[in-house]
Amino acid sequence: MISLLIVNYRSAALAVEAIRTARASTDASLQVIVVDNSCEDAEADALRDHADALIVAETNRGYAGGINLGRRACDGETIVVSNPDVTFAGGAIDRLHDALEHAAVAGPALFWDEGHRWMLPPGDLNTAPEKLDEVLASRSRAWAWSASTAR
Repeated sequence: MISLLIVNYRSAALAVEAIRTARASTDASLQVIVVDNSCEDAEADALRDHADALIVAETNRGYAGGINLGRRACDGETIVVSNPDVTFAGGAIDRLHDALEHAAVAGPALFWDEGHRWMLPPGDLNTAPEKLDEVLASRSRAWAWSASTAR
């Protein structure tokens, strides 16, 4: 069994869609645990029918606190931790599960668009000149102004 642990904060509609795509992305038995940090009855009500277990936090514990709270309810040999705004591609959860045969932790490829053309993060500076420009701009207002107007 695979456990999907979603930490929600005022994003019930997104979490429901994440659960739908997660269930469609695996052939394995999937246990869905949702921790709701919203502290709002409407959020919990919107999630209740979609999760196998809904844990409603008494206060907003933050993302890590939500993971810690929800982890205890996970029965799967693999736990996939997710934000509520994730859309799972076909087979994604199975591939993550399979990757764990060779590693202790696995992470998915993240894409900006539904066509899987732009990998995240699109705004990272990756070349040496761009990194140098970033460092110099952080130390000089004139350089920062020059760099911002050159783009």
